[in-house]
Amino acid sequence: MTLKNYIFLKLNEKHWDTLRKAQFIAHLNQNEKDGMERIMREEFAPNYRADLWCPTCVTEMVQDLYTRFDAWKAANVDECAKLEKQLVKATFPAAEPAKTAAL
Repeated sequence: MTLKNYIFLKLNEKHWDTLRKAQFIAHLNQNEKDGMERIMREEFAPNYRADLWCPTCVTEMVQDLYTRFDAWKAANVDECAKLEKQLVKATFPAAEPAKTAAL
């Protein structure tokens, strides 16, 4: 899995949590729907298509995508750890070189 796709899925995992706990999806915008469909095709099902204007279809897509993502995480613990390590590096600000006072 690419780091970009992993980050996207982690950032939008809140939708999956809400769906499982409350049985609805709130505040899922078009960019997120498009991203989920793209990741489903790139990572899990190359010929996957969803009707992104159909609420039931979107719910099924989120459920299918995150069920596959959870299974992928369970089957690829080492790769997941590597991505998490890269994720920390990608989001943590780089240390600035020490500034020396001009004498």
